[in-house]
Amino acid sequence: MSWRTVGRAILEGGITARMQLTHKLSINEGVTISVDSTSNRGNNYESAKFQHHFPDYKQNPLYVDPTSTPRICHSGVESILDHSSQQAVAGWKHCVEANAKVFNESPLAACLGKKFTFRLVLHILKGMNGDHARWRNRPVMA
Repeated sequence: MSWRTVGRAILEGGITARMQLTHKLSINEGVTISVDSTSNRGNNYESAKFQHHFPDYKQNPLYVDPTSTPRICHSGVESILDHSSQQAVAGWKHCVEANAKVFNESPLAACLGKKFTFRLVLHILKGMNGDHARWRNRPVMA
């Protein structure tokens, strides 16, 4: 495959992944978020994950059984400025808002008549975990 084809596949796959994650979050009653960060040669990176119930696509893709086993959905690796708690909150907000923008502009959202917002995530957020919980949770505890 050419570099152009690979680039397009990665771009389209990323958009599809954002839409799928946002759709799953929009039909869930609860979600747990997790983040881990690291540094490599002076560059800071952060990996974010959502743990939630997945819909049964064979039965009803618009319904999530709350008794099903939760699964982890990776939302990507981002470059960050530092490992501060403020940066962690800004990273989560950016992740959710970027996914919401893609979903809200999609034909799927129009077909379902749904609009995804950051407020919805705050409503369904049931727990969080970080690699350094004391300083990661500081904004939440304040």
